[in-house]
Amino acid sequence: MKKSIIYILFVVSALTLGSCAKPGDIDELQDQLDQLDDKLTQLEQSQQADLLTQIAALQSQINTLASNNDGLTSDYEALLASLTSLEEEIAAGESVYYGNVLTDADFAMVLSESATVITGNVIVKTQGNVDALTSVKMIGGNLELRGGNSITLPALENIAKNFIIEGVNDADASVSLPMITTVGADFVINDNNGITSITTPELVLINGDLELDTNSMLASVSMEKLDLIVGSLEIYEMNPDTYENGNLVSLNLSSTNVDGNVTSRYLGEGSELILGEVKGDFLGEGNGFSKIEILNATFDGSITIQNNASLAVISFPNMTKVNGDINVLWNVGGGFIGGASSSLTDLSCFDNLTEVGGNIDVSGNIFTEFNAFNKVVTVAGGSIKLEENGNEKTLVNVFNLLEGTGTYSSMNINVIEKTEWFTGFEKITKANSVQVSIVRTQDANWNQGEVAKLDGFNLLEEVQVLNLDIQDATEVNAFPVLSKLTKYGEYLKIAMPNDTSVTLCSMSDLLTRIKNGEFDNQWSTDVKATFWDAWNWQELDRDVAIDQLLSGCI
Repeated sequence: MKKSIIYILFVVSALTLGSCAKPGDIDELQDQLDQLDDKLTQLEQSQQADLLTQIAALQSQINTLASNNDGLTSDYEALLASLTSLEEEIAAGESVYYGNVLTDADFAMVLSESATVITGNVIVKTQGNVDALTSVKMIGGNLELRGGNSITLPALENIAKNFIIEGVNDADASVSLPMITTVGADFVINDNNGITSITTPELVLINGDLELDTNSMLASVSMEKLDLIVGSLEIYEMNPDTYENGNLVSLNLSSTNVDGNVTSRYLGEGSELILGEVKGDFLGEGNGFSKIEILNATFDGSITIQNNASLAVISFPNMTKVNGDINVLWNVGGGFIGGASSSLTDLSCFDNLTEVGGNIDVSGNIFTEFNAFNKVVTVAGGSIKLEENGNEKTLVNVFNLLEGTGTYSSMNINVIEKTEWFTGFEKITKANSVQVSIVRTQDANWNQGEVAKLDGFNLLEEVQVLNLDIQDATEVNAFPVLSKLTKYGEYLKIAMPNDTSVTLCSMSDLLTRIKNGEFDNQWSTDVKATFWDAWNWQELDRDVAIDQLLSGCI
């Protein structure tokens, strides 16, 4: 299309020079114009070939997806048909605008020629720029939307490179791309103070990252057919004025698959994050969402869910294996623990989980019952931490099929919980360190419960270090076959029960051997078992403490 400029220049030059120029001057000018025309033709051919190459690569990628997923869905079939149609238009070359569209004059030419394909980059700054793109189906470079109010591109189907929406500050602005199916690289929605909604109902594929960052008025993003984000999903929607969660409460990603990491921070109150399969790490932090759903059977990365005050449901219906860490931390609202509240009352989302490749940390939540991880056989990272998950739990029942780390046993277990009854770790036979602190429940008025029962560790035979805080315990039946402790350092520490009638009869064989000096080291007094008063302030005489703990045992 830009060839018309050459002939206009030729006519103007001829009229200007005609009365005084020599014939040789006119010929020289014509030669220069011919050379320029040839170069422009070559440039057009190069840009045309580049576009066709991009389309062919995208078609190949879609066919690869189909071969890996038992055929194409109807959405991908429609996408391929759209790409084929664009391919034919580009090859014909009649409706192609060659070059970038950056100025008002560029937009005017696109409109006057009814161009359907633009080979270069497009930067939209005004509503007039938006309106000039009515017929455009494909942009071969980047599309940047930086202005406008009613931003509708009714024909646009494909953006070959990056799609950037940034700095759109007109009040109540909206973005609608009803026909867009693919974004060839990153889709970035960043620092917009006016946009309230973004709608891309036919978008199927983002061949890069999807990023939403600090869009103060954005309340709705609808991508209900989005099947795959080839890169990462990054959401950071803190309100820059209030430093609170943003307004984004309607996020429709329709079980989108993500090949990279997912990071979600500060989604609005009442939102939901529903994803398909995620191949990288998942981090959900500081959101107002009420529900998370991920459909993986095997999760290759780590899962961190923390400080989400309104979270009520975590759904991992297919998950059997996590190769990284699992962290579920402080998903509470309402202030300090005594006055805190939570809608997340259990971790049934992990009911089908059998293998964990990293570590597990579940701390600072508020559960009424903590009955979880009871199909997990291995935790290869070697660390399990369960701490302060609510004050009024009736039951903690965990890890009853756990055997160890999967290769060698260096398991470190740390449990500090308020509960009426703790039981768990029934099958593990060997561990590096075990720390268990069982505390009576406590209601909102600071009234303590009546019972705190400690069971579990039924097959644990060997541990390097055991630390028991049973000052609140009313009954202890744990560690019945424990017989081997390290002979280095403080291998056993027990904080004695407040109720002197509470016994450790289940550990009578081990405690008797300790009293008889079997674990003593004549070369070092640092090798020892210690027993402390109920306040954990004063060390007690070992033999006297053991006699108390075994009184009445048969």
